[in-house]
Amino acid sequence: MLRYLPFFVAALVNLVANVSGIKELIVLSKPLLMPALVLAVFLLFPRPRNRAFWLLLIALFWGWLGDIALLFPGFWFVVGLLFFLCGQIVYSVLFGKMIQKHRPPWWAICGYAVWFLMLLLIVGPHAGGLLIPLVCYGLSLVVMGTLASGCRPSVAAGAAFFVLSDSVIALDKFLPGFVLPQAGAIIMATYLTAQALIAAGVLRELSDAKETL
Repeated sequence: MLRYLPFFVAALVNLVANVSGIKELIVLSKPLLMPALVLAVFLLFPRPRNRAFWLLLIALFWGWLGDIALLFPGFWFVVGLLFFLCGQIVYSVLFGKMIQKHRPPWWAICGYAVWFLMLLLIVGPHAGGLLIPLVCYGLSLVVMGTLASGCRPSVAAGAAFFVLSDSVIALDKFLPGFVLPQAGAIIMATYLTAQALIAAGVLRELSDAKETL
């Protein structure tokens, strides 16, 4: 647990900054979040470091770039969306490797499909020129979440938190009249929970696999 301490500290600072609306502290703390989680992964990942290790790090790297891009307004939202899309693709590849002996449950497939259609019906009419990027990113979330549902519970939960976080972003950005108190703090809390659960689940999966060798 102590190896996650830098991540927990950075996450706490960022959440406090979001709740209190201290923009300068948000800008300072946000770029530190994924590097702090990467540090924990390096310290906890069982050797030898295999392909799964690098896939996890690459996904977190794309998340880091997305975090930085979303600090800026306008065009940078699309850039951040592209970075997170790359991260979802990498996660999908990683989860696909982890479920070779299992299949995602039918309820997860149906659930993510229904979520995507509902979100598209709600925010699609208001997305304007961002509709196609939004659809592409939503589909990547469906694939990632579905594959994660066939992995251990912490990974599946992490994927679900990722979907929840991005759903709040979509509603907050595109749906007229949508007001959620502390939306920024909720988005970051669910996003950080997602990344931490996924990283911890992947580490546990690889540790268990090593013990069975």
